[in-house]
Amino acid sequence: MRLLSYTGRRPHSLVSLLAPLAALLILSLAAASSAAAQGRSEEGNGPDGRALERAVVTPTSGDAGHESIAPRALAVQLQGTIELDGRLDEAIWAQAPAITSFWQREPDEALPATQKTEVRFVFDGETLFVGARMYDDLGEDGVTARLVRRDSDAQSDQLSLTFDTFLDHRGQVELSINPAGVRGDAFNYDDSWDPVWRASSHVDELGWTAELEIPFSQLRFPREPDQVWGLQVRRFVQRLNEVSVWSFWHLNESGGPSRYGHLDGLSNIQARTNRLEILPYATTQMDLNGEVDEGDPFGGKTQGEYRIGADLKYLLTSNLTLSATINPDFGQAEVDPAVVNLSAFETFFPEKREFFIEGRGNFSFGNFWCQFCSNTSSLGMLFTRRIGRQPQGVTWPTMRVSTPTFPTRARSSGPRRSPGRRAGVPRSASSARSRSARGRGYQERRVTSSSRKSSPRPATSSDA
Repeated sequence: MRLLSYTGRRPHSLVSLLAPLAALLILSLAAASSAAAQGRSEEGNGPDGRALERAVVTPTSGDAGHESIAPRALAVQLQGTIELDGRLDEAIWAQAPAITSFWQREPDEALPATQKTEVRFVFDGETLFVGARMYDDLGEDGVTARLVRRDSDAQSDQLSLTFDTFLDHRGQVELSINPAGVRGDAFNYDDSWDPVWRASSHVDELGWTAELEIPFSQLRFPREPDQVWGLQVRRFVQRLNEVSVWSFWHLNESGGPSRYGHLDGLSNIQARTNRLEILPYATTQMDLNGEVDEGDPFGGKTQGEYRIGADLKYLLTSNLTLSATINPDFGQAEVDPAVVNLSAFETFFPEKREFFIEGRGNFSFGNFWCQFCSNTSSLGMLFTRRIGRQPQGVTWPTMRVSTPTFPTRARSSGPRRSPGRRAGVPRSASSARSRSARGRGYQERRVTSSSRKSSPRPATSSDA
């Protein structure tokens, strides 16, 4: 008896089908992980192969580690005098300790700054001095300096210092300077604040230097004998588009005064009270008269007038200042630019008088911005251009407009008929309006403020 047997292929199971794919996926993930680790290693190494130091993030003021991690600077007492020429050639600048640890925020976040920076602080009883040396690999050829107006964006190298004088982690007093000596100042982001302080800069073969002289009378701080201020130092290198800071936090983190470093060493400083600052002004005007009335004893070919006034500040206490103005006038500021207004709305010129622009941020409400709008600005609760001298310019004559006058009774001058109207039926109001739109029945009237009503002109045959 012959046994017959049949041998066939067994169907593959699901596990046997997916096993090669799983092995391939595991190999791919391993290779990607190895490449990423190698990339991180290369990114963390410098040109010489050594690991680059990473920035330490300054915790917020509410964090328990803020006091121990936040960077600290030390101000020393001034011995002798400082000539404000921006050269740092006084002996005190060599004795004062410098802050040198700056970290990039842009373009390579958290890496050390490519250009070395040294900032020192010196003070006496009435003034805080700041000396800074900004090195550049290309020397003076790498420094970008542009001369612009105060508080303007110069698109150049810049050093800025921000103080939190009360250490309440809210206040921000910012002072800045560029290699051309252009100063900038702002109080809580309001650049209309213009304190009285001096600064000078100098460009040399190592880069550029700056000296700042900041009177304590221009700042507000507590009365304690030993002061600790919040401090942030920022440097911008134009040719590298590099922003470096002293107290670091990441771009995706909230920052501000709560993450500032500390300035120690300030002691026995005070802002002298009973300090008065006066900014007087005087303007004159002369009119030339072409025709003179011979019988007018007070008339003449020329007529002149003058105006005087002043802005004043009086320091009552170390944190309270009285600001006042007497007879404010637009002659204190520059002339407004010419504007062609083709809209139906009034043109609002910006305020430029110093008394009214200082502290105007307290009266602002929101921040309006529109890309496709014109003659618009942010909302404000106070428009100070109405205060002071009366508006000057051309007085517009009484406006005259043409308005249609409809007859009280429709009259027919013949058998002519209007479309859609039967003979003998009075014209409707719409028909009268259509006739007036063709230029008939118009009367020119003067627009006045009188409440008296004028009777319409009676219709005639020529009106029909």
